[in-house]
Amino acid sequence: MEILYNLSFISLLTLLGIFIKSKSRFLNKFFIPSSIIGGLIGLIIGPEILGRYFNIIPVEIYQSIKSIPSILIIPLTASIPIGLKLEKSKKHNFSGINMTLILFLVTFLQLLIGFLVNYFYTIFKPNSIYESFGSELNAGFAGGHGIAGIIGLILKDLNLKYWNLAQGVAASMATFGLVFGIIFGIVLINIEKRKRRTYSFKELEIIKYNISNEKESPTVSNKGTNLKTNRLIVYFSLVFFACGAAFVMSNLFRKYNIFILSNISSWSLAMIIMFVIWKYVKNYSVAEGVNLELRNMVSGLLIEYAVVSAVATLPLRAVYTYIVPILITATIGIFSTWFFIDFLCKKYFKDNFHFQRCVTMFGTSTGIFITGLLLLRICDPELKTPVLKDYSLGFSVIAILGPIFNLVFYTTKLRVQYSPIAPILLLSVMLVIGFAILEYFNSKKFKN
Repeated sequence: MEILYNLSFISLLTLLGIFIKSKSRFLNKFFIPSSIIGGLIGLIIGPEILGRYFNIIPVEIYQSIKSIPSILIIPLTASIPIGLKLEKSKKHNFSGINMTLILFLVTFLQLLIGFLVNYFYTIFKPNSIYESFGSELNAGFAGGHGIAGIIGLILKDLNLKYWNLAQGVAASMATFGLVFGIIFGIVLINIEKRKRRTYSFKELEIIKYNISNEKESPTVSNKGTNLKTNRLIVYFSLVFFACGAAFVMSNLFRKYNIFILSNISSWSLAMIIMFVIWKYVKNYSVAEGVNLELRNMVSGLLIEYAVVSAVATLPLRAVYTYIVPILITATIGIFSTWFFIDFLCKKYFKDNFHFQRCVTMFGTSTGIFITGLLLLRICDPELKTPVLKDYSLGFSVIAILGPIFNLVFYTTKLRVQYSPIAPILLLSVMLVIGFAILEYFNSKKFKN
């Protein structure tokens, strides 16, 4: 019954968010996700605000749903390989690979900034922040609200009591990055518009949520309802089997303390297992209709629920005590991300739609995939440039290799076990190596 109560409450908040957004021109104009709106409603009526004076929703429900983001992140990562077609190509997509490498470098940079702030506080204001503070910048910015739960899961695995606080800080970072990333991106686009440097500019029409006009997504086959039902059954069976197998293997690795393998996180194992499963299952008729379209639809639902849960259970009073380091880290993160991407795009995409590429990667590095796409559509509403194709390639590779999940885990573990210097040195080395690879890849020697 507890699970049913939790799902009912989250579903109600999700529906309220969708309804309010559909009625608000402002919320549509700035592309504020309905899941954030629903989560904020849950936060307001919860124990952190109105719940202090009126017992609107039982505190037990909030205590229960606060772990949902860290739970849902496992099936989300496990589903990444589903629908992927990794075909070999003799033709090199240099622009797409460049965007991939730049997105990797941004991941390293954001983690580095977070731990540098951690180091600053450790030196000048000791004991004013929890010891793992820093990785939330990248998890919140590049990962978004859905990935904010990864922080809670990591710290839970490390048996740290402040995991819920860190999850709240990550969700706060995600909100800051999403809102100010869009606003900052639109301001930059308008500046560029006045300079007449962009490919084309047309106002992006406000997309309204309209159930009656929404087209039904096409299916692979016309075999009717049975196929639609069967593909959902197969999809969830594959995902949950991969998750279960990952838990069993992870426990065995840790029980027998197997070298290296015992340090692999359960969500990474689930993704690896799914790669193996999908390689063999995809060619059988049982997997008919189990594709990227279905994966994106189900993942979208899970992300919505994860975001609503994360925002609704923000430990507001605890997060408020960290408002200064959060604002410092997020502000440095926003401007550093822009100037870093802008520098690399001017260097490696000269006369190759560098601004469109820059603003697109900035959008996804401070928000989510759709944020980058929305900013791109403002500059290139008809998507006539090759940026979308290259952007999709870069984002897909990042999603497959999962640097956010693994880097956040290992850098956080280094910080907790040693000091902020350990992850700072590791990330600095990775940035240098990344730059070297990017430079070599763009050298005449490589291209020839």
